[in-house]
Amino acid sequence: MRSTTIITIALLALVVFAPLVAAAPSISLTSKWVEGGQHVDKVTAKQGETKTVMVFVNSDSDFQISLDVVQESTVKKEILKTTIPANLNQPYLNPQLKVDTSGLAGGEYKLIVRVDNGKDSDTKILSLDVQAAPKPTLTLKPLKPATLTVKEGDPAVEIKLDYSYTGKDSLEFIKRQTKSSTPCDPKDAVQYALCETTKDSWDVMTFLINLVFPPDYELKETDKGTFTFKAGKLIAKNNQDETLYFRFRVEEANGDVESQWQYLTVTVQDADIPPVKKDTDKDGIPDDKDNCPVNYNPKQEDQDNDKIGDVCDPDVDGDKIPNDQDNCPAHFNPTQADKNGDGIGDVCDPHVNKPDTPKGATPGEVTIASVGMSSDTVEVGEYLHVAVHLQNEGDVDMDDAHVSILAYDLGIMLTSNEFDLDSGRKKTVDFYIQIPADANEGDYDVMITAQNDNGADSVYREVSIV
Repeated sequence: MRSTTIITIALLALVVFAPLVAAAPSISLTSKWVEGGQHVDKVTAKQGETKTVMVFVNSDSDFQISLDVVQESTVKKEILKTTIPANLNQPYLNPQLKVDTSGLAGGEYKLIVRVDNGKDSDTKILSLDVQAAPKPTLTLKPLKPATLTVKEGDPAVEIKLDYSYTGKDSLEFIKRQTKSSTPCDPKDAVQYALCETTKDSWDVMTFLINLVFPPDYELKETDKGTFTFKAGKLIAKNNQDETLYFRFRVEEANGDVESQWQYLTVTVQDADIPPVKKDTDKDGIPDDKDNCPVNYNPKQEDQDNDKIGDVCDPDVDGDKIPNDQDNCPAHFNPTQADKNGDGIGDVCDPHVNKPDTPKGATPGEVTIASVGMSSDTVEVGEYLHVAVHLQNEGDVDMDDAHVSILAYDLGIMLTSNEFDLDSGRKKTVDFYIQIPADANEGDYDVMITAQNDNGADSVYREVSIV
């Protein structure tokens, strides 16, 4: 009787408590990032990088699986959404689901993995940290050349746009939107056009240069580097030379990155105006006709007729003796004969074959004691006062003396009247020199010489023209 009672109580307990034990879920999910051979809950990815996710599912029926990248409850990217047939004998395992971070901005995200078989569902949340890629760089190098001179009607102006780019977008060689209603005409598959403007009026042009890769064109690695730009025929206006200013910039087609401006100046010479010949020394003689192109010499003196003007000829008299070694630099004397050994060649020595100075006497010698100038800085067209102070330091009276001033580069050659100067006496000779109106600014040497038949004395001064 007792054993029957125990069995009855046990059966009642089983009946009473059985509803309190929950049934096992019909679906379960396990999901992890696969990183470096490990299964982890969080990964860091560079922008555009692809990461791998492992998904393991147990389900007693077909189920739907979805993977979404979410930031602040907003789905930023749908990775996967599909239905998987159930296999009662084997769980579902996909160890290499790919998550592409392209299009995601830098920041922290959640990867939500969810499975649902209509009866039950399960969700796993994994962390994803996306690091923004560095902003691509786009550089347009300075144009070479940056200044060009062409003749009207020349077929083309060609320069090279040399650029470097670290991004992957298409490039645009700059579209310049402004006020004008007449754009330049595009040409060729890779379009380009050229408009002109003044240096300070860029805003009046529709665009300056437009070199665009077509929308369906993918920029290749080989396209990164140098692009050759050609302008059409350039025309001068109003019968005068025309200066045109162009500027160039490269930018991404999406406008996110752009290079700095680079500039080009083109001077178009009018075909009806003869080119101006260069005259470096401003003496009125073109360089190609001037026997001293960099020394002012409007008279073109050339004593030895060697086509080198005297003011720049290292051998003025053509006797093969350099001027600084020639004892008569302005007289042809290749033998350099000097009978009295005074350093002055016989052909220009006034003492040769003249009576000797009385015994015991010192010849009358003119000496420049000092030179005074009204200023050492003058302007073109002004007068410069030069006062030459002389004295006779010899024992003999000096006859027929004179003073000369020579400035080769200014074309100035002046000589005073002759005068006598007794032994021990002094004299001042004044010159008033007008600076040529066409003289260039700069520093000039002036040679001042006092001489008579017995000798000469020279000094140098410098004058600055401003």
